[in-house]
Amino acid sequence: MATDPLVVTEGPGTIPRPAATFRGRPISFAQNGEDVILARALRPEARLGTWIDVGAHDPLVDSVTAYFSARGWSGINIEPLPTLFGRLVAQRPADTNLQLAVGAAPGTLQMLVGPPERTGWSTLDLSRRDELVAEGFTEHSVEVRTLASVLSELQLAPIVDFMKVDVEGLEAEVLAGMDFSAVRPRVVVVEATKPGSPEPAHERFEPIVVAAGYRCVLFEGLNRYYVDTTDPEVRALEVDLGRPAGVFDDYITLRQVNELAALEAEVARLTAELEERTRARPSPRARSEAPPSW
Repeated sequence: MATDPLVVTEGPGTIPRPAATFRGRPISFAQNGEDVILARALRPEARLGTWIDVGAHDPLVDSVTAYFSARGWSGINIEPLPTLFGRLVAQRPADTNLQLAVGAAPGTLQMLVGPPERTGWSTLDLSRRDELVAEGFTEHSVEVRTLASVLSELQLAPIVDFMKVDVEGLEAEVLAGMDFSAVRPRVVVVEATKPGSPEPAHERFEPIVVAAGYRCVLFEGLNRYYVDTTDPEVRALEVDLGRPAGVFDDYITLRQVNELAALEAEVARLTAELEERTRARPSPRARSEAPPSW
């Protein structure tokens, strides 16, 4: 029976989890190599750890945390969209999955939800409402809480390894509702461009992170990476986080793995088809010994 090279099952009754490597190379599930950069600094292959993922999206595709999950880590995934939340619940049973949005204050807000091919662009930022509705986005009411209240209720440990924030334009509101004195991520990764654009958009949220005692060490074109200046290993973190994912990380992306697996499956299908045709064709000797047809 064929097996999926991206799925690992640890035993009867266990839920399959993604593979961390493909033929000895680490798999990057994230859209811009964020997991490669974080893994370089946090060494998930050597130790267990935790995360906070605000705007978790899919448990596999474009996921910053899938590689860490494959390495046995667990964390908190915050995702307001029902379909994506359902996938997280099904595929991340070891995590704490929360279906809500976070912001600067509690309440209920309207969320613009993208069509299936653009769910990752769903946002609470209504400044582009007319434009997005015209593109097929729909409005839904969602519960909003502050990140500080959510983490306090969970009684989270005071130190987590990293926090990722990707909420399509409202990163400042999320960070304004965070209490960095109660829970302190060693690394904070924040999407830092305008939605769907390379134009930088960190001016609103960066003062909040810097005031909490963090320093930016990298902008890789999409996200800004901040380290806790009080961390005892801050210098090592700064070095390891200081460059984008690249050739020296020797990784392979999830898309490349899927494309390679599809190509190899097609080669196997064609090979089997050729072998079947060869078996069905008479041999040259059999053809030469056949009686004349007249």
